[in-house]
Amino acid sequence: MNNTQLEALYRGLLQEYFPRKSYDLRAFFYPSRSVRHTVERKRNVIVIRIAKSLQTAPEYILRVLGLIMLLKIFRYRANRELNRVYRAYVREHILPEQPLQHRAPSSRYTPNGKYYNLDALFDKLNGLYFAGRLQKPLIGWSLNPSYRRLGFYDRDRNLLVVSRIFDSKKVPQDIVEFLLYHEMLHIDISITEKNGRRRIHPPEFLQREKLFPNYEAIQRWLKRRLKRL
Repeated sequence: MNNTQLEALYRGLLQEYFPRKSYDLRAFFYPSRSVRHTVERKRNVIVIRIAKSLQTAPEYILRVLGLIMLLKIFRYRANRELNRVYRAYVREHILPEQPLQHRAPSSRYTPNGKYYNLDALFDKLNGLYFAGRLQKPLIGWSLNPSYRRLGFYDRDRNLLVVSRIFDSKKVPQDIVEFLLYHEMLHIDISITEKNGRRRIHPPEFLQREKLFPNYEAIQRWLKRRLKRL
């Protein structure tokens, strides 16, 4: 989408959702080193700047983001579903592509937790489910607790990280092993493309993920217990 199309989309949103607001609108993509967007009023004009990393996002994502921006400038709270849809897209498609210089140095991560050692668990899972063929990346617990991003594998730095909220006596070992297994699948299965879109979780990935023992029970545990950690 180009700037002209973006502005037309957001003008339409302004008319559709705020027909009584008498404002002109300008919208454009701008170079940004982060996924940061801004909205402001300059007299009778609303100016929305969207990070260029979102330029190839689907129209429905840009529409959701535009509505979030308009709600913000008019001091309304965006509902949870809007925020969930936008954040899920960013986690899936934008964050994995962020430049390396904007991420924490790999040397700051350590696999030794208070309750679980990710190095040892990697070796166990590698033997059980990957015939020992995976080369071990740098592995560590996240630098800060994260309830949104439970883990990630950075292919460029060969770095595998699990959120440190799971290094707890409240967390069964099979939960930690599943999260680690999920990221190990990212090592084993390449990212694919379909219709010009990157697919981080292609069908083969999803099929193999469900082969993990007690998969359904683990999903239920994560859904019920995650916010209690």
